[in-house]
This record gives sequence, C-alpha cells and structure tokens, in this order.
Amino acid sequence: MHRTLNSSVLPATAMLIMLVLAAGAEAAITVEIEDRLQFYRPGQSLDGMVSIVYDQPVPSAASVVAYIDGAAVSSQQASAYEGNATFQYASQPFGYNITAFGTSLWNETPRQYFSYSFKANGTRTDGSAWSISFGDVTPASVNASEGLRFVRNTSLEFAPPGDAKNDTQYFEVSNGNPNVATTMRAACGKGKAYANNPITDEGWVIPLGFNPASWNQEPGTSNRFTSIESFDNGSLREGFRMFGGPRIFPHGGIYKTPQGSSTPVYQRFGTNAVWDGKTGYIKIINFDSLAKYEITYLPPNGPVLCAHTPAVVPNSTQWSVPAAQSGSVKYPETFTKAYSQQELASLLPLPPCPAYVKPSACSRRVDMHGVAETSDPTNGVEVSFDQAALQVTAIASSPVSTNMRAFSIGFDNFLNLEAPGPLGNHTVSFSLVSQGNAVSSGSANFTVCTDNDGDGVCGGAGDCNDNDFSVHPGAQEVCNGRDDTCDGAIDEGLPVGQACNDWPGSACKGVYVCSTDGSAACNGPGPSAIEVCGNNRDDDCDGLVDEFGQIVEGIPQTCETLCNPGDTRPCGGPSVGECRQGVTSCINGRWSAACEGSVGPLPEVCGDLKDNNCNGQADDPSVCQPVSTCRNGLQDGDEQGVDCGGACQACGGEDTCSNGIEDFDEQGVDCGGACPVKCPGEAGLMPIITVGVGVILLLAAGAFIFYRKRMHRGALLPGGEGEEELR
Repeated sequence: MHRTLNSSVLPATAMLIMLVLAAGAEAAITVEIEDRLQFYRPGQSLDGMVSIVYDQPVPSAASVVAYIDGAAVSSQQASAYEGNATFQYASQPFGYNITAFGTSLWNETPRQYFSYSFKANGTRTDGSAWSISFGDVTPASVNASEGLRFVRNTSLEFAPPGDAKNDTQYFEVSNGNPNVATTMRAACGKGKAYANNPITDEGWVIPLGFNPASWNQEPGTSNRFTSIESFDNGSLREGFRMFGGPRIFPHGGIYKTPQGSSTPVYQRFGTNAVWDGKTGYIKIINFDSLAKYEITYLPPNGPVLCAHTPAVVPNSTQWSVPAAQSGSVKYPETFTKAYSQQELASLLPLPPCPAYVKPSACSRRVDMHGVAETSDPTNGVEVSFDQAALQVTAIASSPVSTNMRAFSIGFDNFLNLEAPGPLGNHTVSFSLVSQGNAVSSGSANFTVCTDNDGDGVCGGAGDCNDNDFSVHPGAQEVCNGRDDTCDGAIDEGLPVGQACNDWPGSACKGVYVCSTDGSAACNGPGPSAIEVCGNNRDDDCDGLVDEFGQIVEGIPQTCETLCNPGDTRPCGGPSVGECRQGVTSCINGRWSAACEGSVGPLPEVCGDLKDNNCNGQADDPSVCQPVSTCRNGLQDGDEQGVDCGGACQACGGEDTCSNGIEDFDEQGVDCGGACPVKCPGEAGLMPIITVGVGVILLLAAGAFIFYRKRMHRGALLPGGEGEEELR
C-alpha cells in the first residue's frame, strides 16, 4: 500500500518534503522527496533530493528510478550511496523566554517642610512710616510638582492703615529651608487668576487679549501704548526665569512672532518696547500690525505668600518583560531565530511607569535582551543568545535516534531529470526497485510555466511580478512599498505609517518609513546632543522634557540650573543709592549661590546725605527728622561759610543772637553758644564762678581779721599799757 502526500497542499513558504510509506504502517523502507522549487520553466532541471530511509537491509542490486509523469527517465544504483547512510534523528522540541531587561527613570519630588512669618510696611499720607510684623512662625510644605504653591493670603488677616499710601510692600521672613524659596505676590497657585488672567502652575501670567493693535498710537510714530494691570517689572528682564517658568517662552518678557514664523522673538527694553510694572504702562516701538505680540510676567509684590522648591530626588526601578517562544531542532541541524528591533518592541512592550509619576516625567529604556530555556522534554537541547545580533541558537547536544538510517541522492545525479515542454501540472516520482519490483515509492507534483525571473514561481501560478526574482509567493516581505509575497498586502507586518518616538514634548517624533535596507525606520529628527532649556521639548529624546542629565556634586542638573563655565548673570537688587547689584558665576554647570559685589540696603543713617536704605531718597524723610545745617561743621545749604551766611546768618560779625532763629552755634533760638543769654536748662559756668568768688572773699576777710588781732597784741606788749582794755 502506498500513501502519497501531494505538494500542492503545503504552504509555498515551506520546502516540500514528500513522505511515502510503503506497505502501510508496517513499512520499513520509505522514500522522501524534497522539491526545492516547485515551479519550473520548460527544459529546466529539477532541483531537489530523494532520500531512502530504512531500518532493515536494502535489497542488494536495488536501484532508485526517477519518473516524469510515470515515464522512467534515469536511475542510480542504491549501493553507490548506501555506504554514506547516516542515522536518522528525531526532532527535539524546546521552549524559551526572550526577555527585555530595562530601567524606568524619574524624579521624585519629596515634600519640603519650612516655617515662615511675614511683615508689611509703607508710608502714610503725612509721610510717616508704618510697619506690621507677624512674629508667629507657621509651618508649611511644598513639593516640586506643585510649581509656585499658594500658602497664605495675608490680606484676610490684616490691612494697611487707612491713611496708607499706595506703596505697601510685603516681605516674607526667611523660612530656614534652603530648598524652599518663598515670595510675596499679588496671586499664585494652581487654578488661581490675576486680573482675570489664568496663572500657570509656575506662577506666571500670560494675559488674554494682549493685542497692541487696539492700543493708543503715539502721535507721529508707529508706536502703540496702553496700561494694563501692574506686574513684576523685573520679570520682563531678558533671561529672567524663576519658579520653573515660564514654560512656553525662554524667559519672561514681551515677545513678537513675525508673520510666517513660529518663533517668538524677545522685545528688548528701550529698543523694541518700554514698560513700567508699577503702573502697568507698556509701549511697543515700531508696532508691526502683521505680527503677533504676547507677554508673560510674574504678578507684582502683594499679600499672598507663595512657595516653590526645585528639590528632586532621582529614582529608578529595574524591570523585565518576558515572552514565551518555542522551537525544535534535529541533530545535526542548528535552530536559529533572529529578531528585529521592531519585532522585539511589539513582542516585549515596555511596562508602565509607577502610577504616581507623570508619564511625561518618566523615561524607560531597554538595557539588554536575554534568553533562558524554559522547557526541554528530551533534556538534550542547548539554547544560546547573541545579544549583538539578537539571534537565538539551539543545538541538539544529546541527539535522540529513531533507529532509522538514510541516504540521499540529489536530483542532479539523475540524467535528463528536467521539466517537460508542455505547460501545466506534472509529477516527479522515485521508486526503490529490486528485481523489477518497486519496494517503496514516492511522488511530488510540480508545475511547468513561463517563469521569466527564475524564482521558481510562474506568473500564472501566483507570481504577481514574474520579472522580479525577489517577488513571488513565499518570498520575504520587506519594506519597499510593494507586495513582495503576492498576497495582496503591501509591507504587511511592518509598522509603516505608524508614529514613532511619539511622547509628550518629543523632538524626534516621526513615522515609520521604508529605508534603503528594506527595514522600517523612523523618519523623525535625530536627538540633539544637548537639552535646550525652556522650550518645553525633549530635545535629546530621552523621555524627559527640559532636563539636563549631568550629575554635578551629586546633584542632578535641570534646565533651571544649567549654565556654561564662565557664564555670569546679575543677582541681588538693583543699583540704587548705596546698593549695588552683584553677579553670580557658573561653577561646575551650576549657578553659584554667592552673589559677588552685591550690596544690600542698610538702615538709613540720618545726616550723611546718602540713600542707605536704597529707596531712592537720601536721608529718607520718613526716617530722618530735618536737621539744621547751621551746626554740622560743613558749608552747605545756602551758607557763605562754615555754618554761617544765608539762613545761618552771622558771617562777617553779624549778630545772630537777636534775629529770632536758631542759627550759627546756638543751642536754642537766640540763646546758647556765643549768645550771652543762656537757654532754658543751660547752667553754664556762672554758678561755679559765683561760688568761687564767694569762697575767695570769705578767705580774704578771715585773713584780714587775724592780721589785725596780731598787730594789736604786738602794740600792747612792750609797755604793758592797755592790758586791761584787752582783757
């Protein structure tokens, strides 16, 4: 009994192996046919191999006869090949996991705790100063994900005096945590608004309806001006960034986007624009009616206490994603399976980041791939993996024998084994013949056609391009915009047209397109060598927006602290009065905390004619009482000499002691100093002189009396006269 498997029922992508069993299940000799092409041109030699598989002796003098459509073509003696017979081995199944090992990276934002108090001061309408201090220290906290966080609205607890001028200033007292910056603003916080304009999480305002076209026009010019709400004047300064913002623009300021451009251009003070944050005055110089104008600023000083921290702690987690795979190998063959990056990306999807981390703040990367054997029923398969080539290899290290032997004869050993002339289906068959009888036979069908490209598939038998050897059923589909496998689909199984490098802020976003090597490649721009700060884009395409990945002194750098060695920038307050603005330098990629050359405000020193507290007024009248210039040892005011002349009088001998004013060296009005009249409460030297003269007169009187007694006694003693009188 013979069973023949028709090759037409097998997929065109597999090699046709025809197994014919002689004498049913108890057959001991079989014929296997491998037809490699299946489709042939007329006269083309058939390409394949016939194998005789047996577990009993092959009859002596047996031959292997080849037939085309039942007609014998040629034969070969079996004994000529039997000496090359080898054992047959069973196919050994196995299983393995291919695994992606990777890392997820993100920054934790630990809560920063601090304490605070605040104060306010200003001047009254009469020019006197007022001040309110809150001594209670209050605890609070903030983390980096909250931006500029609203902490407290102090206007709900106190108000400036009723007669206060519109110059109230609010101050926060140092909070003790160097990782927290506190500031007093008119408004801040998520969901808050200032002057009906929304505030970003970072505390910045981008006013709605900022349209200079509707402003007043300065006569004789193309300038436009208006007044909006008050704003922090310094926040419009070029290069000014604070609290992680602004996000949309490189820094605070007024921006102009010319027609046809998508890049906003900063408008410099005095050249392109003029502004005054206190009054809200803004002027656009040489207004361009075709351009778009925008502004971003921080709200001005106010009663709302706000807090911000940039403190982040890098965190990461290791992960692995396995995928179960299987295969089989038969000794002495080798199993190989190469994976493409696209195939692995589909097979091994990256795991999500922790649920509490924003996807835009988390990056994931595959560090390596690995393979581990998971099943080996015969305990005889070894699996290995080439990381560089992404290829799995398996060998049967302990082969399993079937107790069968086999020898093979190539089709090319049979003379005239060629495709016949008539087009259509034909049969090739082989029989092991002994003494005129077929011991075992096998056959396979093949097709003769006009195969112009010689790829083994006829144009009329499914080859959709019979002039291209690489296009036919069973070919490999490559990325080229055509149907290589003739199955009606173009580039199937490839991600052509799908988005790639597509995550929030990605500068490398694109779509998969076909590359010259036949693979699908992303057409997006390549990553930038460095992260550009402040553009809200992931320039280096590592999954993080506006970060800078260097580690400096153990601190991961962000765009807020990024700088180049040798860079400097202003710091401290403005140069007003005795105050001087300083500079801070870039050290190891970070802005130094030291503000070199900065001189801050000091308590006002009255009478030195200097603006010590840097409020724009020398000898601040809100602090210092008026002092007469007529007793300061200087020639000032309208004096014609040192403390004389003008309002001081008394230069050149002029009498100042009766002019009704306190001048020259007087200690009161027309008293004290050179004036003979003493001022109330002024003792002077007269009491001392009077007492001294009195003492001298008393001593003189006593001496005179003593002298007279002595003289009188001397006159009586010689003669003894008058003794009675003296007694």
